[in-house]
Amino acid sequence: MSSRRDFLKGVGGLFAGVAAWSLPKTKGVEAAPPLHGIECEKYGEEQAPLILAECQTPVKRRLPFQDLPPLSTMRMDQIAAAAQVPMRVELGGPCNEPGYWSPFEHLVFPWKIGEKMSFDDFQLEIKPANMVMRGSPEASIMPNLGHVPVISVEGNEDTDVIVPIYPIGCAVDWQQKYMRENRWDVIGRGLEVFNQSFVRKIFCDQWHTILASGVHRNILVYDKDAKEGLFTNRLSSICKTVAKRHGTHRITDVVIGTDAWDDAFGGDERAADVTAMSSNLPVHDMMDLDPGHELYNFYVNELGGSFPPGKKHLAIYLDCTKVSSFLTLIPENKQLEVYNDDRDHESMKGRKGLYGNMSLGVICTRPDTVLIGAF
Repeated sequence: MSSRRDFLKGVGGLFAGVAAWSLPKTKGVEAAPPLHGIECEKYGEEQAPLILAECQTPVKRRLPFQDLPPLSTMRMDQIAAAAQVPMRVELGGPCNEPGYWSPFEHLVFPWKIGEKMSFDDFQLEIKPANMVMRGSPEASIMPNLGHVPVISVEGNEDTDVIVPIYPIGCAVDWQQKYMRENRWDVIGRGLEVFNQSFVRKIFCDQWHTILASGVHRNILVYDKDAKEGLFTNRLSSICKTVAKRHGTHRITDVVIGTDAWDDAFGGDERAADVTAMSSNLPVHDMMDLDPGHELYNFYVNELGGSFPPGKKHLAIYLDCTKVSSFLTLIPENKQLEVYNDDRDHESMKGRKGLYGNMSLGVICTRPDTVLIGAF
């Protein structure tokens, strides 16, 4: 997804104060000092805690709240309506959030029973509760919310493959006093968390499907001569050779963990660029592929993946030459809907909040476009 700044700017005039908070400088308002370590080092280690304390002070005095309508005069359905449009745009597009790289194409389509969509290798037809894929004998799909992806192996190109459309949802709330005190910064932060919850869920479902495709191939590539944790060009060369021998025509991208990326390149992006050029592969890094994180644990615990002796890191090689290989299907009439959370429950007393839901389907139409390596 796009950056936090773009998201807050996209909310529009209603959240202008929140957008100003995320921007480096606002007219007539002193920008808050950044929170990263470089700025703290500038003032010395002894003064670093003071700088952090200054950064964490309430931002109310830095924002032009006089230009915003009082929150106490606004209804929650107005806030929900203002947040829904930019969030729909974010969730309907490709994932570009730092650390959330994904090869999936997001397809928003009209949900009309019997409608067909044709791609290079297959055709999708809409049924009452799901979609049917024809022309591809094998596919990796997410069967339902919270399930492990399954591989549909039909063995006949004329046989239908069912692509389920399942719902996801999220809720966020805050104390009502923040509405009375006109704390736009708190409401903006709540909406950002609300949006990122959907981003995170879609991202995990997409990569769970990718990993399931790779495990299904029962091929694990590694460089036996390289020491543990060292990502080498030879590993990429071996993967290219294996891909050609087992049906994947080419490898276009490789994704490794952030820790592995730092170990391999020492945090030097220029070294990473040189390695990418020598192997002719863009190298992406994601923290979720590091040991102990979401995708690594999913590979080991849910999919039963293993590592060769002396190897501990994952490298995911992908063939992204055909965008239709990785699809996130979102029905047009089941896009994100944001509502006022008006539940009459004791836990909601003194609180205000929003909830939202949407439906989607995740499918890898060509599992042979994924190859797993270890180093």
